[in-house]
Amino acid sequence: MTERVLLVEDNHALAENVAEILRDEQLLVSVCHDARGAERSAAAEGFDLAIVDIRLAGAESGLDLVPILHRLSPEGEVLLITGNATLDSAIRAIRRGVYAYLPKPFEPDDLVTLVKRALAQVALKREKHALSQRLAASEALY
Repeated sequence: MTERVLLVEDNHALAENVAEILRDEQLLVSVCHDARGAERSAAAEGFDLAIVDIRLAGAESGLDLVPILHRLSPEGEVLLITGNATLDSAIRAIRRGVYAYLPKPFEPDDLVTLVKRALAQVALKREKHALSQRLAASEALY
């Protein structure tokens, strides 16, 4: 199964560069440039990992999008990126359950490493869920 990545970045050039890096890693990437598009995409297609810019165009905030994305894809992980890293935003991100917080500019290798780790975490969550279901089915039989 090919992992799905939802990329939410209002800087079109950066979004295309990051998408290209991720596609080179054999990932399916959906690019959205605002929170509404990200919600529609997550609801329609789901995702394994969402990479979300904290500051989106207009009044939208990537931090506000995190709980919505978690609700739409409970086993998925969220990675926040930002050009304006602050201690406050990092704390708020962690409290909202993000997998990681990556300040811009970042090295492509650092991004790929974080993405692979996050996707491994998603695979573990899915495996745990499947094992729990099998155990419950087995216990129901006996």
